[in-house]
Amino acid sequence: MEWYNKTLAVTFGELNDPNPDASGDTIGMKVMSKPNYDKLSRLAKINILRPGKGLDHPALIEYESLPTRFKERFKMIWGDPYALIKESMMKDDVVTDRRARDFYAEFLLPDGTHIPDEFQDEYVQNASVLNLLISIIKNMQAKRRMYNNSTPIDFSTIHDTSEKLRLNPGHTLPKSSARLRAKMNEYKKVGYSCLISGKLGNKNTVKITEEGGTFLVMQKRRRVPVMSDKQIFLEYNRVADNYGWKQLESVESVTNFLNAPENMQRWYDAVHGELKAFRKFGYKFKTILPDLRDALWYGDGTKLNLYYKA
Repeated sequence: MEWYNKTLAVTFGELNDPNPDASGDTIGMKVMSKPNYDKLSRLAKINILRPGKGLDHPALIEYESLPTRFKERFKMIWGDPYALIKESMMKDDVVTDRRARDFYAEFLLPDGTHIPDEFQDEYVQNASVLNLLISIIKNMQAKRRMYNNSTPIDFSTIHDTSEKLRLNPGHTLPKSSARLRAKMNEYKKVGYSCLISGKLGNKNTVKITEEGGTFLVMQKRRRVPVMSDKQIFLEYNRVADNYGWKQLESVESVTNFLNAPENMQRWYDAVHGELKAFRKFGYKFKTILPDLRDALWYGDGTKLNLYYKA
């Protein structure tokens, strides 16, 4: 068995020859007979990825295209092919993500510094491994759709693959299955930035006082002229010495402060309008039909009857 163009493939010999290392219950058993193979091949019931050309170049058959009964027999005789092949194959398929390397090299931390080189290497490796894990899931999903297989993907296979890759080629992704799944989902939504530790260039290094924070909010609310975060940053540092505030070192300090949920509510209506602000921060009620017969009889006699579900 091997990975062929990112597809798990088994050889003709593995389907037609017994496994010499099989357990006592499966000694002498074959996954399928030669007539079975010929019939499935003729009817295009199995996908032959590569035709055979002698002993050194055996035919390769897509594992996911095998009928279920033969896949179960394959596992019984040879073992789970994903578990058997992934350690030897995956480490060679981890392709360094060059876009990730450029991203981390140019990224500025909240304190205005660049990510240290050793952390850049770590994040690039983590992104490269995540790319591989996500591509494996997509490929497995595509194969299932192709063969009308509605069974969900067993994430334990992905988790096991991640652990196999932890030492070679190496990564620092979460060890638990649940946290790994969550990080993969976050990576698909957010991208490279989700792999950067919040401890680097801690945005609280420069303390913005309550008075300084109010100044930032006021500048953000200004409509004449409308100010960008960079302009607010420059204006803050221009007047900082007059009020005894510490100089901010980067625009990210302003952006991080203004985008904090508790501060965003203070300027959002001026920038985006009251309606959008209400939709984003206002209380939301969900109405449902009463679940009691003649429920209106339980009203207080007024024309307004509200139902609250605790």
